Amino acid sequence: FQTGWFIFSMWSQTLVLYLMRNDEISIFNSKPAKQLIISTMLGILIVTVLPYTTLGHSINLMSMPLTFYIALAGVLLGYLLSVLAIKKIFLKKGLSFL
Repeated sequence: FQTGWFIFSMWSQTLVLYLMRNDEISIFNSKPAKQLIISTMLGILIVTVLPYTTLGHSINLMSMPLTFYIALAGVLLGYLLSVLAIKKIFLKKGLSFL
């Protein structure tokens, strides 16, 4: 459970950065800086691979089955769509979070 939560939290928090970084509804209207893309993707990669390493095992992270990643994709999609929907409502009210 802890390993799954660790991976999910890194993926979700990182991907929400892309949704919340501007006042646009569409995530495709502005391109993120190359440094943001590199650092976030590197972070996701490290956290995803860590449970399969000796270091990961030494801190009690468990290898996750393929079904976890399939479920992760579905849950993340739902979560990110929810964030976009709330953002759209927020912006339609004329509010800004930046």
